[in-house]
Amino acid sequence: MRAGLRSRPWAGLDVGSFSVKLLAAQPGVGAPRYWTAEAMLPAADSDPERPPSAETVARMISDCLGAAGFTARSFRGISMGISGPDVIVKQISLPLLDDSEVGPALRFEARKHLPFDPVGMIIDFQIIGRYPTERKLDVLLAAVSQDHAEKHMEPLRMLGVDPDILDPTPLALSNAVVSRADVGTDARVLLDIGNASSHLTLFQRGEPFFTRRLDFGGRRLTRAIAEGTRVPFEEAEEWKLAAGADEPG
Repeated sequence: MRAGLRSRPWAGLDVGSFSVKLLAAQPGVGAPRYWTAEAMLPAADSDPERPPSAETVARMISDCLGAAGFTARSFRGISMGISGPDVIVKQISLPLLDDSEVGPALRFEARKHLPFDPVGMIIDFQIIGRYPTERKLDVLLAAVSQDHAEKHMEPLRMLGVDPDILDPTPLALSNAVVSRADVGTDARVLLDIGNASSHLTLFQRGEPFFTRRLDFGGRRLTRAIAEGTRVPFEEAEEWKLAAGADEPG
């Protein structure tokens, strides 16, 4: 992607259950410039497991952008990660088809591979292998429910913008690793431990071929620490974050 020296930054937003994280990048002379920021999402006092409202998330996104010196309209584009139990990433095989035929064929083939009705899903794909002698294609299928996607984008839309790219979290993470490292042809494992859930991704030759969402994350670790040491949840969270920091306190 070419960009002039005066082009505006591109932003990546990760809106999780614990915080909002921003990475913005802008081409520059010699090397690109980067900005990072994070804003913690407040937990509901009555139910820490309940996600914050769209208005609260929008405010935290605005705070995160402001901490880096930006507004929602400062960017050429915004990429936004999305995850959840109804975000599916899966490698499947199809009969050998022309590129123009794959999309329509997937609408029918997806019924075999998705636990939800494809009618209510946003479906995208990438051809990752073409094997004429075997008369087959390897395709990376990505799907998310329309309702989940709309709810995930709602806080950003409250700030007057739409994301230009909505990427399943496992794909965004593996793409980031592959673009910055020489991964060769060996199979690799990427484990992303989040607050409420985690993602396990296997990839080879630079392409993910297996992903699994795990209902285990940092929140459960904090709860185990609190129960094991008999301290309040908030104190256990502070201890966990300090122990995992570059310079534990």
